[in-house]
Amino acid sequence: MPICMGNADQSEQHHRPGCEHWRCSCDDVTQEDDASVLRVQFALELCVSIIVQADADDPEDDEHDHDKLNHPHAAPLRCAGLIGYRACRMAGPGRRIGVYGFGAAAHIITQVACFRGYDVYAFTRPGDAAGQAFARSLGAVWAGASIEKPPVPLDAAIIFAPAGELVPVALRAVGKGGTVVCAGIHMSDIPSFPYELLWEERSVCSVANLTRQDGAEFLALAPRVPVHTEVQTFPLAEANDALARLRSGKIQGAAVLVTDATASG
Repeated sequence: MPICMGNADQSEQHHRPGCEHWRCSCDDVTQEDDASVLRVQFALELCVSIIVQADADDPEDDEHDHDKLNHPHAAPLRCAGLIGYRACRMAGPGRRIGVYGFGAAAHIITQVACFRGYDVYAFTRPGDAAGQAFARSLGAVWAGASIEKPPVPLDAAIIFAPAGELVPVALRAVGKGGTVVCAGIHMSDIPSFPYELLWEERSVCSVANLTRQDGAEFLALAPRVPVHTEVQTFPLAEANDALARLRSGKIQGAAVLVTDATASG
């Protein structure tokens, strides 16, 4: 089963869903009791989904097809997909949503948002024509550079990129009462900005925790859309290369690390 565990709340109540993160602090890989629970924990500085093969099915996940969930294309669903789903919920009921940073989470949640009738406006690095075309192919009504203003005021914006300077940019893009959701575990410092960007009841919030309910709802919704994940797989030994490619924006969709067992399964 795909597992991606990191800086999400891993208390007894919230440990099941994974998270998308830019840095997670992790300890080891252990096998516990008859349940064959694998805790895969890596120190990564960017979002990478991890596939591992567990020997025993989790009884709480009997409703899901484990063969499908063991496939590399399923890894981003429990990682990037879940954080994107949570962020989209926190964005509120507005119909026009901006997405800053079109990577693993954004390419999944764009499909979900379009399925639900939202208008998605995608923002990429300046000059990333391929990323903008990718966003439009998934249903975005508009795609442009992060420094551009959208053609209409947004109801909400979700920032997946770990770039604090995008917060005032997103605040300028949302209309009165708009919400900016910071969906990364880490972000560079947010620069100062004039109060007028918050005025008219705009708000800024962050995503920190994922719950079992988030996981149940999203994994039930994904096949209805259906969500198609774009992945590039890397052997575990090439994790540093995967991180470098993510940093430089050379990954379209999600990067997935696979173990030898998964690759041969």
